[in-house]
Amino acid sequence: MWANASGLDYPAVTLPVRIWHGTDDRIVPLHHAQYLAKNLPQAELTRLPGVGHLHTEARWRGLITVARSRDA
Repeated sequence: MWANASGLDYPAVTLPVRIWHGTDDRIVPLHHAQYLAKNLPQAELTRLPGVGHLHTEARWRGLITVARSRDA
């Protein structure tokens, strides 16, 4: 098992993972999302320019639609 501060076995995650992170998030720094994207084998990080920590209902609907799509 690969050791890290969280104790999670990131390389064991074999499913695709999509990460969306707002570049203006002042609660969770961007480097957290970058760390996950780097260490999860099939992760894809999408930076959302000008977006903070909380999203609008319309943005959530868009993210959920993408996450549910078979081509995502």
